[in-house]
Amino acid sequence: MACSSRPNNAPSGVESLRRWLGPGTSFVDKVTKAQAFYLIKDLAATCAVLGDLESQISAQAGKKQLSYAEALKLSLDVNEIWEAIECN
Repeated sequence: MACSSRPNNAPSGVESLRRWLGPGTSFVDKVTKAQAFYLIKDLAATCAVLGDLESQISAQAGKKQLSYAEALKLSLDVNEIWEAIECN
């Protein structure tokens, strides 16, 4: 999501996640889906997609497409978003 269309309370980690292309488009697709749910105020769905994204990051960590350092950065970004929107 571009900064100009980002809701004032959306964390900056969203932009970081959107820039990371990773293997295929599955990471970006999940971020896009989470943003869409967030914009329509469906926080349960947003949190569910973020949980799926975190699982995918963990599964890919240390593999050829995603280094441990990249996985850590992405996990920190997902956690920042998770906390900002108060997922349980």
